[in-house]
Amino acid sequence: MTLGIPARLEQAGAAAEETASIENLSTHGARVITDKAWRTDDELVLSSPRYGLRSTAARVVYCLPMTSKQFVVGLEFAEPRAIA
Repeated sequence: MTLGIPARLEQAGAAAEETASIENLSTHGARVITDKAWRTDDELVLSSPRYGLRSTAARVVYCLPMTSKQFVVGLEFAEPRAIA
């Protein structure tokens, strides 16, 4: 089941943010869809203010093309239960 929760990805130390959609969420990580290709080991912050979700540091585990304009990204939270 896809969650489809609207979210934002922010790169640690950068001012830019990217819109995303959370497909899957657990205490250990998340799978999100985004328009930007991220690099493995990029450090990001995942949030969804509408749902009160914010993570601590998350690491990009994989980034695969989904379509010509979208990517599916696997994130691993630095600490389990990082979603507050």
